[in-house]
Amino acid sequence: TVTGVKNGRNNSIVVGHSIDVDGTHNAVFATDYNNGDNKLTKVFGEQNTVLGVGNLVGYTAVQNGNSWTYTKNDSGSDQNVAVGLLNTVSGGSIAVGTSSHVDTLGASFGHANSIEGGMMEGGQWRVALGNNLNVKGEMGLAVGNSAEVNGDWAIAIGNNNRNETTTTAQGAYAIALGTNAKATNTSALALGTSSAVSGFYATALGTAAKATVTQGVALGSFSTADRAGGVFGYDPSTKKESTSSEAAWKSVLGAVSVGGQVNYSDGTTGQATRQITNVAAGSADTDAVNVAQLKQVQESISDAVKEGKTTIEAGDNITVEKGSTENSYKISAKDTTLKGSDSALTLDGNKLKLEIEDTAGNKVSGSVEIDKIGSAIDTKNTIAKAEGGHIDFTTKDNDFGGTEYSLSVVTDGKVEAGNTGIVTGDTVYNETRVSKDGEYIKQSNSAAENLTVLDSQVKTNTDAITNISGNVTNLNSRVSKLDTRINRVGAGAAALAALHPQDYDPTAKWDFAAGYGNYKSANAVAIGAFYRPTNDVLFSIGTSMGGGENMFNAGVSFKFGSSNEYSNYSKASLAEVVSEQASTIGSLNARVEKQEQENEALRAQVEKQAQENAELRTQVQDILRQLANK
Repeated sequence: TVTGVKNGRNNSIVVGHSIDVDGTHNAVFATDYNNGDNKLTKVFGEQNTVLGVGNLVGYTAVQNGNSWTYTKNDSGSDQNVAVGLLNTVSGGSIAVGTSSHVDTLGASFGHANSIEGGMMEGGQWRVALGNNLNVKGEMGLAVGNSAEVNGDWAIAIGNNNRNETTTTAQGAYAIALGTNAKATNTSALALGTSSAVSGFYATALGTAAKATVTQGVALGSFSTADRAGGVFGYDPSTKKESTSSEAAWKSVLGAVSVGGQVNYSDGTTGQATRQITNVAAGSADTDAVNVAQLKQVQESISDAVKEGKTTIEAGDNITVEKGSTENSYKISAKDTTLKGSDSALTLDGNKLKLEIEDTAGNKVSGSVEIDKIGSAIDTKNTIAKAEGGHIDFTTKDNDFGGTEYSLSVVTDGKVEAGNTGIVTGDTVYNETRVSKDGEYIKQSNSAAENLTVLDSQVKTNTDAITNISGNVTNLNSRVSKLDTRINRVGAGAAALAALHPQDYDPTAKWDFAAGYGNYKSANAVAIGAFYRPTNDVLFSIGTSMGGGENMFNAGVSFKFGSSNEYSNYSKASLAEVVSEQASTIGSLNARVEKQEQENEALRAQVEKQAQENAELRTQVQDILRQLANK
């Protein structure tokens, strides 16, 4: 049935069976063939295009066994397109396929897709390309099989994907690409089979990669990013966490991970790591350091030690002077005053022991075998300094008429090859310590400790650099595959664009066309069919094939406005009409020419009669004058 009037008429085109149309300017082509569900085609609204079986526009329906209960919407739905079987469309939407439900400026191409909810409930301008897709949210996009989108401007591409959050706002801009990929937070990005992202603004790239913290990044298959931002780094100088809040020492964003815990087939778990290779030397404080830089640091430390770049300061009772050779120093002990003691010298067998202490509390002790110094003591009980000795002495007369001996240890040794002098602990300390702290080398560490810190940092940086490189290689491979698919889609679109219908012919309403398309390295062919029941209506359907990326389209075109009696004529019919009109015009021209000849003869006759009448008038006037004169 067809109802509805606008400007005195309906202006709808309805062809088929089991159709109910309420509204004007609709084009409905439907039948109940192969309709096992016994669902009717119903349209409520204006300017809708429906082609297929059991499609609903402006209606909803609930199945009760073998029958259906239909509910008409409160107001009609306009400018919808439904092509296929058992689709339900409203709100200016498009459904091409079967068993799909599309609301509010949505577009569905495939089987059993759902784009539900009005503008205030689920958004608008949503797109579903595939099968069993569910799309909610402003401008959401789902492509593949069994994918779901539940967020504004969110995208899910693949099979069995999930892109959803507890509220619409939390899912905005989320993207899930790959089989079973999941992106469940705002601006989350999951790329790869079974990848999962639950962190805010987080990213996971690779098979089974996971990012669970805010702004975390998981690079590579089976990588896990679970370390949040705000973590202090390790400080080699203190061997503890740094206390500096600068960006070089405390992270701001979530960590980048190139590995993680892996579950093995035998039920055990293990830590999976990667090396990062082909990394250039860093330049800023927050850049990664490569092995070459760490080797250079080690060489610089060795050179600094060799060059003796050490500062020596004099302490109590010590003097420091420039040495006799370059980069050498002479360190001497000043004279000191000893405390009095009755036991400064003791004799134990042949061993003479000395233990003295000055007024500053400095102690000097030593011992010597008496038989070894016999040659140094003459019969007058004098003492001579042995050659090459490390003890010096001076003498002076004391208050008792005797001689007072002052002994001192010579500490003028230097830390250099071949030097046999005695050095102090301070000299050794300064020779093996740097003058100030560096990034990893610390003044408080020994040379061995500093080298250990550098070796650990070199290994850490090398592992991180190698892991990033492997991940980038994997990502490049996936991008290459995506480029190939894009090329195939471009070739398919070009082939579809090559399909064109012939001019309208009422005796041959079906047209068939074939096309070829090429885009970069991809090729595709397309075939299509066009049906034009009248000169004002055209139905089209086409498909392209090439490289496994097949495409399909269907469409309908209308002409609106005033028409004339020749609108539905073909060119051949118009040519026949024109030929007949030309023959008629030729006949009319001949008749006109003959009529003009007859008119010319009549004109000459009239002129002759006018001349004769003038002559008769003159004769009559002459007769009247003659009669008057008589």
